[in-house]
Amino acid sequence: MSAALLRDQWAESCATLGRRLAGLTDEEFRWEPCDGCWSVRPDQRAPGGWTMDYPDEAPEPPPVTTIAWRLLHIAHGNWIYWEHAFGPAVRTYRDLPIHGIAEAAVADLAASQLRVAATLDGLCEQDFDRPVGTPFGGSWPASRVLSTLLTEQVHHGAEVGLLRDLHLRLGRRATRPRFHLAVCVDDLAAAHRFYGGVLGCRAGRSSASWVDWDLHGHQLVTHLASQPAAGAANPVDGHDVPVPHFGLVLAIPAFHELADRLRAAGSPFVSEPYLRFAGEPGEQWTMFVRDPAGNALEFKAFADESQLFATGG
Repeated sequence: MSAALLRDQWAESCATLGRRLAGLTDEEFRWEPCDGCWSVRPDQRAPGGWTMDYPDEAPEPPPVTTIAWRLLHIAHGNWIYWEHAFGPAVRTYRDLPIHGIAEAAVADLAASQLRVAATLDGLCEQDFDRPVGTPFGGSWPASRVLSTLLTEQVHHGAEVGLLRDLHLRLGRRATRPRFHLAVCVDDLAAAHRFYGGVLGCRAGRSSASWVDWDLHGHQLVTHLASQPAAGAANPVDGHDVPVPHFGLVLAIPAFHELADRLRAAGSPFVSEPYLRFAGEPGEQWTMFVRDPAGNALEFKAFADESQLFATGG
């Protein structure tokens, strides 16, 4: 690719993305179109008050990411690739600010684009074959570094445009209300092992006496407190169902995967997984388990989730 062509394509991709970002609101910026999104989140422990979801090992399949995450991903790539290819090669991704407000993130993106554009303007054809540094060690031709940034911007910029279109047409309809529940536990370390380790919930804010958990997009808080007296039980299908209890409706494969994890962890079942209403409206798998503090949880999985509230044939 010639220097002139790469300069033109970079300028056009910056202008196109800039048009797609006009009028971006904070609500759109952090909108999560489904559960389990990676985004930018408030974090009082972080230097700028925000943190970015980016674990060392990405899950498979990768999660959907928000506009906030994508914009920071583009800008951070611009800054750090430039830093190691054409700059002092000092900063790493961890040194960059995390912007949780749309206006600040868009401004940071624009500044990173200008830095790359200035470098493109100063390079001649021969410079494009010159080896330069990379953030992960070794060297690439300068043309490969710059074309990588172009590819990332075009790719994620198109996704940002799609997310804005989806938000415009679906917006609040695509996001279910989030349920909030607080329960007592008598050991926060045990709660971490169960909710974080066994159930796979992401921990949010916390203190010495409580922890927020992302329970498939719902907010569960475990509070270190005296456990109330044991609840009652109702007979259902020959099982004593604990009351109160809470839980989730999962897809059938996820239900059985969780059951296997619970067995492997030695978590005590109140009721082993079994199938209810087989062949009838509302056919469902169900199981009951207790957390280390004794709180009862039920997990279900429907053959047809549209029959969640089925009343019979």
